[in-house]
Amino acid sequence: MATENDVHVICFLSVMNRHKELVCELAQSLKAEDGEDIRLVIGGSVPKSDYELLYRAGVALILEAGALDIELMNRLLDVLEKR
Repeated sequence: MATENDVHVICFLSVMNRHKELVCELAQSLKAEDGEDIRLVIGGSVPKSDYELLYRAGVALILEAGALDIELMNRLLDVLEKR
């Protein structure tokens, strides 16, 4: 649906510690549907030890819980502008 509807960003909230599996599957599905230009942003309970795997899978930005500040908002805008 994301590729068919010209989606720019998909935001994923991790609450049940299944983010590695689900986000990696989502990234693979997007690639298969020529949706590599759709940016993935993840937030919630994501351990720092998972960051590298998620970035390698195609995540553009990981929003740390409770860390919303001007620098983070600028990084989010950068992700959006790269589309």
